Amino acid sequence: MGRIHVHADGEVHEHDEGSDHLHGADGGRDDVGDHSGYAATGTVRVEVLERILSENDRVAAANRRDFASAGVISVNLMSSPGAGKTTLLKRTLAQIGGTRRVGILEGDIATSLDADELAGSGAAAVSLVNTSAGFGGECHLDAVMVRSGLGRLPLPELDLLIIENVGNLVCPAEFDVGEHAKAMVYAITEGEEKPLKYPVMFRAVDAVAVNKMDLLPHLDFDLGRFLANLRAVNPRAAVIQVSARTGAGIGEWCSWLLSQAPLPLPAPPAASPLSPPRPAPLTGLLRVGVLVLVLQVDLVRMRVSVAISVVAVLVSVLDMLVSVLGVRVGVDRVLVAMLVCVCARVGVLVSHQDSP
Repeated sequence: MGRIHVHADGEVHEHDEGSDHLHGADGGRDDVGDHSGYAATGTVRVEVLERILSENDRVAAANRRDFASAGVISVNLMSSPGAGKTTLLKRTLAQIGGTRRVGILEGDIATSLDADELAGSGAAAVSLVNTSAGFGGECHLDAVMVRSGLGRLPLPELDLLIIENVGNLVCPAEFDVGEHAKAMVYAITEGEEKPLKYPVMFRAVDAVAVNKMDLLPHLDFDLGRFLANLRAVNPRAAVIQVSARTGAGIGEWCSWLLSQAPLPLPAPPAASPLSPPRPAPLTGLLRVGVLVLVLQVDLVRMRVSVAISVVAVLVSVLDMLVSVLGVRVGVDRVLVAMLVCVCARVGVLVSHQDSP
């Protein structure tokens, strides 16, 4: 087993002991330097690295299963120190906290300053992981650290979990923590060359929030050059220009976040027995026919004027029940017919009493 080497494009391979080679399309332009410095310890370094990453990947898979079981989407948010992650998250919570249950897993080497600030900004739940408390003060979060913080979060009660990683432009990108997507906050005060100098971070993310755009008129910063450098390293990343201080671009940033955690489609409403479909009204001919059948045995004993009045009233009542109230087809129409019969008989009795 030789020494491990990571190319700028993400390719990983091992070198045999005592061997070396140049890298790049022209065989030397992108040479990353002499590798022989680890000749004595190369094998040990690779074995240790393999054990660390294997354990991390195992725990990351467990985190991912827990997210899936709870129906939570997780986003790993990274940046260098001072780029504006926490301020951006405060704006994010103000924007979408009313429509999504957003949890924060806050990673810092020490203190609870950022966690306390976010807890008062609308987060549904906040869990703090200090890497100095049992994790050696590491400059990043790994899957084991994240798992320790998940135990303090009510995952089934969340829609979206944002993992605010330790401020560092190098190490956080190297560790899978079980997230569904990676994003980073980049401040234009950092310089246009950062994607080329720190390609692992910029290549790993799905979105880059270009922050502090309100300072652009006051800085000697070439935005076009930065974007070209970013595209050279990661042409697929979404680029969102924001100002966490003024709120500019926050809507677009939140739209990207919401696209990672869409709301489930509402279930179709259950059919209610109290709200049946309205039947087609009975035709006028059918209504008159029913009434004639009911009244025919008595028509000869009734005065014509009384018969016509009774028929008119009953037709109006039937129209109201069927057309206005939406009487159901079947049993309800039988009930209407019975009502008609009762009214008709009452009318006949009244006419008989009036007869000389």
